Amino acid sequence: MSELALGRPQRRLVLGVRCGALLSHGFDVTALNVALPVMERELGATILSIQCVLVTYNLAMAALMLLCGSVGDRVRPDLVLQVGFAVFTIGSVCW
Repeated sequence: MSELALGRPQRRLVLGVRCGALLSHGFDVTALNVALPVMERELGATILSIQCVLVTYNLAMAALMLLCGSVGDRVRPDLVLQVGFAVFTIGSVCW
């Protein structure tokens, strides 16, 4: 497989987009952690159920990252990143 030759400005753009995607995931995890006490109080959740929410979220994110990485290796990585970022953003804003 041949390497994609990118110039210096394009490498910085790719790095910026990837950092932005990682930053948005960090914001989403922070929002979930801020919402946990409210979920516990309003829904009468136990510590165990709160832990299950966190574990399920992280497990789903890890599984989707592996899946999208594999699809990105077979298809165009930039397209997979754009689609994944759009779905993640819509899911974060609408839910």
